[in-house]
Amino acid sequence: MIDIHSHILPGFDDGVENLHESIRLGAELQKCGFSSVIATPHIKDGQYVFDKDSVMRAVENLNVEFALAGLE
Repeated sequence: MIDIHSHILPGFDDGVENLHESIRLGAELQKCGFSSVIATPHIKDGQYVFDKDSVMRAVENLNVEFALAGLE
């Protein structure tokens, strides 16, 4: 299964607040049978303002942290 709408990037929006929560959520998703997660942070002028590069760096960093935590 693939989760196609997730606020798993730490500190980006109203989703997880920190890396610990991201890893915990990733572990729970894997335990429930999810093989992939698509990070979909809110982007809203004046409230959630992020550029593509910062989102892509956060995804890359989270993938590294997931690998270190033994998550696939």
